[in-house]
Formats: sequence, C-alpha cells, structure tokens
Amino acid sequence: MDKKLIYALIFGILIISFSVFYYLVIFLPQKDKQIRQQEIQEKIEKCALQGNNFMKDFFKSKDSLIIEFQDSEFHYNQKLNVCLVSFVYSENSYRHWIYKNIYNVFSNQNLAESNIELIPNEEKHTNDRIVRSGLSEEEFDDKANLLMKE
Repeated sequence: MDKKLIYALIFGILIISFSVFYYLVIFLPQKDKQIRQQEIQEKIEKCALQGNNFMKDFFKSKDSLIIEFQDSEFHYNQKLNVCLVSFVYSENSYRHWIYKNIYNVFSNQNLAESNIELIPNEEKHTNDRIVRSGLSEEEFDDKANLLMKE
C-alpha cells in the first residue's frame, strides 16, 4: 500500500481512539455528575416543600394561644438521604416548657427530641432548666449539629 494511505489509516485510528477515550473518560463522568447534582437539587427543593407542609400541619395541631415557635430549619442530608426539619417551640401554660425536635419529614419520624421544663427559682431570680424527657440540651445540640450539617 501507499505510504500516504497507511499514514491516513493510522491517523484515522488515532482520532477514533481519542474520540472513544474522550467520550468514556471525560464526557460520561461529567454527565453523570451533572445528573447527580440535578437529582440532589430536586431533593433539596422537595425537602423544602415537604418541610413547609410539615410545619404548617404541626402549627395547626397546636394551640396557637400558648405556643411560641422560635426557630425552624430545613436540611436535606445527602449521606442519609433524609429531609430533616429542626424546630424549637415553647409552651406557656401552667408551667413553661421548651420543646426541641428533629423530624425526618420523608418518613414522619422523630429523630431527636428534648423536652425541658423551666421552673422559677426565686432565690436566683432565674429559671432552672429540668430535662423531663428526651435528650439533654447538650446532647440534642450535638445530634442536631451532626445531622443538620452533613
């Protein structure tokens, strides 16, 4: 065969080889990464929507005259694939209570809670904080930091 034809065949094979390499090693992994990022973004948006609905339902279930909602935060935890809502509310009835909760909105499961009763201390002119059920405030905050930051 002619040398020019051999060089053309070698050059064509190299171009095809590079094209296949580019497609398999560069293009497909980037496409998969974009799809995963899009799926995560969709889950974050779904989490925010379901979290808002969860909080609306929770508000409706409580007596708004004695409840004060202090804080709520939504977070999609990629590692655990869960939608979390963390919120704190207080109740001023006969006694004063502070409730802290972290819920998995996807499964409607309470993952952590701390129920604290504030008892007036006349000597110190402050309130003593007594954990009545669930985690202590420090344990709850540690668990919240772990779950809500991943």
